[in-house]
Amino acid sequence: MTLNHTDNWCKFIIIAAMFEKIKQSTFDKLWIGMLLGLLIPFTTFVLFWLLKYYYISFPFRFIWFLKLGGMWDGVVKLCVLTNLLPFYLSLNKHKNRLAAGILASTMLFVFYIIYLMYFGENE
Repeated sequence: MTLNHTDNWCKFIIIAAMFEKIKQSTFDKLWIGMLLGLLIPFTTFVLFWLLKYYYISFPFRFIWFLKLGGMWDGVVKLCVLTNLLPFYLSLNKHKNRLAAGILASTMLFVFYIIYLMYFGENE
């Protein structure tokens, strides 16, 4: 069975269409946005620990240290603030479902911050 030029062009067109489909469906999903909105603040928290307080054991003693110094809610706010960059980028790329997922997970953090500010333990 021999392949002629028409068969090769058909294969090329099919592969190009598959790549175009993959390119169009790039991550504009609500659940990916929520996952991103949760992972970015946690990653920022770990980076904050690595860059500033690496000598304190992670995570329990570090969190205890932050709560004892009254810095816990401030650090959480700082970490959640990093969600602004992917939110802005997803809006610029017209990935509205991704932006909605990032916003939804950010709102979960906002409710936690409100809880910390008004109902959290003052140690």
